[in-house]
Amino acid sequence: MDRAVDLYEQSLSLPIGEEKLELLQKAIRIAAIDESEQFQFALHSTLMEVGLEAGRGDLLSLAFAWCIERYDRNPEQYSHHFLWAYRWVINELGGFQDIPVAQVTQLLSDMKVRYENAGLSLRPCYVLEMNVFPVLGDLAAADSAYQIWPTLPNDEFSDGKDSELDFTINHLSRMGQYEAALKKAQPILKGRRGTAHSRGEVCSQLLIQTWQAGNLELAQEMHIIGYECNRQEERQVDRIGEHIAYLALTKQFDEALEIGAHWTSIASQSVRFYAKLIYFLRACILGPALINAGIAEIPHKVAEQLGLSGNTSAELSTYLLNQSHQLTELFDKRNGNNYFEELLKKHLQLL
Repeated sequence: MDRAVDLYEQSLSLPIGEEKLELLQKAIRIAAIDESEQFQFALHSTLMEVGLEAGRGDLLSLAFAWCIERYDRNPEQYSHHFLWAYRWVINELGGFQDIPVAQVTQLLSDMKVRYENAGLSLRPCYVLEMNVFPVLGDLAAADSAYQIWPTLPNDEFSDGKDSELDFTINHLSRMGQYEAALKKAQPILKGRRGTAHSRGEVCSQLLIQTWQAGNLELAQEMHIIGYECNRQEERQVDRIGEHIAYLALTKQFDEALEIGAHWTSIASQSVRFYAKLIYFLRACILGPALINAGIAEIPHKVAEQLGLSGNTSAELSTYLLNQSHQLTELFDKRNGNNYFEELLKKHLQLL
């Protein structure tokens, strides 16, 4: 076991990547010879986290399956840690386009069984469904979950009130219920509730809908506040796409290009595939907007940052739209529907 511990400790000093993953997997193989199942559980839990950050949905899934098996053997020993992990793992697995829908939905069903067996409320299970089903292109299923979860009791495994409020606003916005979403968002927008992360989420989620509603002053305020919050975290790359789209639609092209040059590079390298999809799906409107405004060229610096061979708006448009179509096709193929293709069409019709 000492060798496994040494490898684990070595992995802690390494950045996210293949070398870190290899050390953890080697530590797991060596630890399997030892009888310390708790240490093995800790190793697999760490592999789940690193697999997520490295974009290795396969390793995340395998490590999670190992943990499920051990939990089922001895639920009392692993209950608290594992039942919390269940939620974020399922939430993240749905964002990997190579993880089958059937696997995600089966995990959602299994989660309900395990929560019931542990005597826990199913409230967090339905909140999770509300968040996961849109990634699978199924808003009807997400809305069904939304109708159920508020009727269920809270317990120690439920999300906090602020988190549930964030999730509710996002859901109402996705369902096109803008006025209801905006009303729910007031405590966050006015700074009475939530964190900077929450404000960034809410401002970006409602940004374009607020502009469409003709509330231009509020939309600009949402952009300024939301971008300041979202730019602090690379994980918020999908939200940045909303800001670029807003700037393009309101013809604030200099800022759109400046932000786009920086964040498109981040998005293109991201291993958070669903966030990458949403970024390009939203930001791709910048190219056509420039062309429609009669702007034929973009700054050479921007073109260089994006790796374009030339500095025309047409080249930028082709690049962003190609990225969007490739990603929507991947997710729609996995999901067995055309939800994201239709979402992209609807978005481009805002021009």
